[in-house]
Amino acid sequence: MSFPSFHGKNYENASYFLDDLEMAFLASGWDADEVKLRAFPLVMRDEAKVWFQGLTTEEKADWATLKDSFLMKYVTDNTPEKLWRKLTCLQQDNFASYSAYEAQFVKLWIEWEASLNEGERAPNFLQKERFLVGLNPLLQEEVQAKFSETFDEARQWARVKDQKLQFQANRARRELQPPIDEQLPQPQPHQAAQATQAGMLEGDRDGRSYGSGFSF
Repeated sequence: MSFPSFHGKNYENASYFLDDLEMAFLASGWDADEVKLRAFPLVMRDEAKVWFQGLTTEEKADWATLKDSFLMKYVTDNTPEKLWRKLTCLQQDNFASYSAYEAQFVKLWIEWEASLNEGERAPNFLQKERFLVGLNPLLQEEVQAKFSETFDEARQWARVKDQKLQFQANRARRELQPPIDEQLPQPQPHQAAQATQAGMLEGDRDGRSYGSGFSF
C-alpha cells in the first residue's frame, strides 16, 4: 500500500490528502494514533516538512491536535474552484468605478492561476473573455466593438471608453441643472412685504425732503 505525500503547494488539497492518508492507514492496519504520529512526518515533503519541524512538542504528541494544526495551516478558500466562482460572480456593477473592477479582477485572476496544478495554464483567450463578461453593459458594448485580441488590449480600451462615458454622464448632469439665476433663493412672502413697506417709507422721506426745498 502506497502512502500519499504532501508538499505544501497551493494546488494541493489538504483535506483530500488527510482523507487519503487515513484510508492508507486503515488499509495497512495502522489504526493506532501512536503509529500515525510516527508515520506522519515521513509523508511530509519540502515546505510541509519544514512546517512540521516547527510545531511544538504538544502538537506532535496528539493525533487529533496534529490534524487540526495541519488543516488550519493548509486548508484555505483559495482552491481553483472557489476562486473561479469568485471570478464568474465578479461584475463591475458591484463597484463604484471601473478602476475598482479592474483591480479586483486582476487580483482574483492572479490568485486563480497560482492555485492551478503545476503545468496547468489557462488559454490565452479566457482572461479577455472573462474580463469582458464582467463589465457593465454600456462599457462592455463599447469595448467589444473594438475586437481586442488580448486582455491587455481590452483593458486599455476599457479605460479609454470608461473615461468617455464618464465625460458624457457629467455633461448630461450639467445640462439638467437649472441656470445660476434660477438657483438664487427667492424672497419669502413676508420678506417681500417688508421690502415693499420699507420702499414706501423711503419714498415718503424723499418726498418730504424735496418739498421742503421748494415753494409753490
